[in-house]
Amino acid sequence: MPRSGTATSREGQNPRASARGASQLLEAAERPTVTLKVIPFTSEDFVEATQPVFYAGGVVPQLDTVQVDSAVGGVFLGMGTQLKKYGTLLDLAERVALSAEHSRRFIHDITREL
Repeated sequence: MPRSGTATSREGQNPRASARGASQLLEAAERPTVTLKVIPFTSEDFVEATQPVFYAGGVVPQLDTVQVDSAVGGVFLGMGTQLKKYGTLLDLAERVALSAEHSRRFIHDITREL
């Protein structure tokens, strides 16, 4: 099952652009194939700062792949320790994230503040 994670911040951004981005996230979360979960920046259980990550895994673990994006381009990783590192990171992120419903409410509340 594909999993991905991205960190965003609203500090220093144009409020209209932030609200538009939040609305797009909420719209995407309505799709049956999308689960949106938020880790508030105030969470003390997850302090890992990371770049966007896409983990594609399935029934054949040897075919699992991680795509990591950075300022200089994307990198595909497919070896054991690298996969384990990013799999563990995404597992931790899922454990501390708000539920999908609480995440939608959290984003909606932030949008109203903008």
